[in-house]
This record gives sequence, structure tokens and C-alpha cells, in this order.
Amino acid sequence: MKVNYEYLKQLLEAFEKVEKPYPLISEIAKLSSEVDNRFVFHMGILHDQGFLQYLTRHGQSPFEPDLDEIDDFSWADFNVRLTAQGYDFLSALHQKNIWNAIKGDLKENSIETVWKVAQGVATKIASTQLQKYFDESVLK
Repeated sequence: MKVNYEYLKQLLEAFEKVEKPYPLISEIAKLSSEVDNRFVFHMGILHDQGFLQYLTRHGQSPFEPDLDEIDDFSWADFNVRLTAQGYDFLSALHQKNIWNAIKGDLKENSIETVWKVAQGVATKIASTQLQKYFDESVLK
């Protein structure tokens, strides 16, 4: 299965819509799609990158493969939270130029590469925006 950045963004945006700091997995699924193989895969990618945290006893995934049925899995409806890094990644995805680059030239890259590029571009954008304040203060 490949990472689908549109779907990943949709999952992250579901965390913004929920009015709880620790929503249940089912609440995220309800706002984004359903708990299916694609959902489990992308939640796992977000967890692997440190963008979300499962609030289980040991922080492990609440999704387990069904060893008898290769395309099936079981899961428990635990609370999850989007980490600060997850919110930073979502914030970067909301930048139109970053999002357009991801949908275009970066869509075949790993999420780690996309995140590093997004961080660099977001930093450059913020620096450019802040520079105008420094330029104005020098003029006064």
C-alpha cells in the first residue's frame, strides 16, 4: 500500500475537528472515513513518524492483524492524540505552496522526506514574513 497524502491530510484534519484532546479512534474514523485497511495503514504511518500517539497501556498500536484472515484485523477503540509534531505537520500541509508541491513533485517521496521538505519551506516562509518586521524597525 502506498501513502496517500490526500487521505493522510484528511486524517490529520479530523483531529482539528474533534473538540477533545484525546479522541477515540472511532471518532477520528467517523470524521475522516471508516476503520478499514487504508485507515489502519495511514494511522500506523502517522504513529511511526511521531505525529500521533496511541494512549494504550504501552503506547502500542491498538490494531492487530488477524493471523487467520490475511486481509482482516482487530482493534480496540482507544484514545489517541495528535502530537505537537503532528500539528506542525498539519500546519505545513495547510500552506498552499507546500501542499501543491506534495500533490505534485513530492507525492512519490517518503513521508519523512516530505516532512523534512515541509519543515524547511515553512521555516523559510516564516523567516521571510518576520524579516519585514525587522526591516521596518530599522527604518524607524
